[in-house]
Amino acid sequence: MPLNWTELEVHAKEELDHALQIAKHVDSLGGMPAVTPQPVKTSEKAEQMLKFDLENEKETIRNYRRRVKQADELNEFAIA
Repeated sequence: MPLNWTELEVHAKEELDHALQIAKHVDSLGGMPAVTPQPVKTSEKAEQMLKFDLENEKETIRNYRRRVKQADELNEFAIA
C-alpha cells in the first residue's frame, strides 16, 4: 500500500498544533515545557507499526488523564 503523504502531513500538523497549545498552557502557568520525546519504534511490518502506535496512544491517554486530574485540583478547568 503506498504511503498517503497528504494524510501524513495533516496528522503531523495536528500533532504540532496540539504540542504548541500544551506548551502555551505550561508557559502561562509559569512552567517550562519539557521537550524530551520518547524513542520511536519502527518495523518493516505495518501491523507491528500499528501496535507500536497504539501503545504510544494508550500511554498518551494515561498521561492526559493524570494531567486533567492535576489541572482540576488546581481549579484550572479551562486547561483540564
